[in-house]
Amino acid sequence: MRKRNRSILPEENGCEIVIEHLAKSLGGQPVLRDVNLTIPPRGTLGVVGRSGCGKSVLLKHIIGLMWPDSGRVMINGRELGKMDRDELYQTRHRFGMLFQSAALLDSMTVGENVALGMIHNRSMSRPEIADRVSECLTMVGLHGLEDKLPSELSGGMKKRAGLARAVAMDPEVMLFDEPTTGLDPIMSAVIDEVIKDLVERLSTTAVVVTHDMRSVSTICHQVAFLHRGIIFAQGTPEEIMASEDEVVAQFIAGRADGPIKPRL
Repeated sequence: MRKRNRSILPEENGCEIVIEHLAKSLGGQPVLRDVNLTIPPRGTLGVVGRSGCGKSVLLKHIIGLMWPDSGRVMINGRELGKMDRDELYQTRHRFGMLFQSAALLDSMTVGENVALGMIHNRSMSRPEIADRVSECLTMVGLHGLEDKLPSELSGGMKKRAGLARAVAMDPEVMLFDEPTTGLDPIMSAVIDEVIKDLVERLSTTAVVVTHDMRSVSTICHQVAFLHRGIIFAQGTPEEIMASEDEVVAQFIAGRADGPIKPRL
């Protein structure tokens, strides 16, 4: 595996992400009100909550795809919002992200999709890129499928191809947006194990946005429950699953009755 470029996020003990008083409104409606969260180096944090509660919005703030109305995101003590264009560009290259739909480009082969970031970065030769693509596809169980088109892949294979692309640049931070959405329980379990193995192998800081509590129990060391625009509860998966708080317990159990009212 390639040696990491430590010139951008130089902390040898990993990458710490600190979110302070983050607030964001969309279309005049508050989505995030006052989010405070510390994501420790080389740990995996699961962000859970109802659909539409702002989980993906939070993820986009972490990588600098959205900017807060107030508050800040710190990467190893450096505020994203105060980075110049070049510094922000370089910092984003230290992130790998698996989008909810895998976001593969249909006009490109699987190999070309995985190679996209490396080609754009222009720091590797074509033979090096080809070797890295093969290595990443092997890591996710898709060895030899470089020439396939996304349309020829199953849903689970597309997710794994998206994972291969996410790890291709050897990221220090990995972000996963609903990695098991749309998959059957067996394939969801496969994706969970692939993610867990990759995070441990690469020693990355990871954030998993999901509503799948089985995934949380498999992948995550810590869980943050996002509700009404704040981190309503936080703890280990075991602590969250055993919570006696009525709001947390209703979400975990998936009950219609309780303090959280269904959106009709």
